[in-house]
Amino acid sequence: LRADRAWTLLRMANVQAGSGREGLPGKWFQEPGFRDYLTGEPLGADDARAMIGDYYDEQGWDAETGVPSAEALERLGLSG
Repeated sequence: LRADRAWTLLRMANVQAGSGREGLPGKWFQEPGFRDYLTGEPLGADDARAMIGDYYDEQGWDAETGVPSAEALERLGLSG
């Protein structure tokens, strides 16, 4: 729970500063780049965006914007 609170606070600060999902660094996808941990196949930008969306959703944040939901903030004691 403490880690979830910390990551959510960091995400809230990033959102407030205007940080979004756009602009993944191109060097992440150049050789050798990131690879799927099971297959060893290279991961593309679309794969990374999908994984980020999945992570946001699991945290209770908007899957597109990364903005923490009111429910997530309440659950973590960070609301209001």
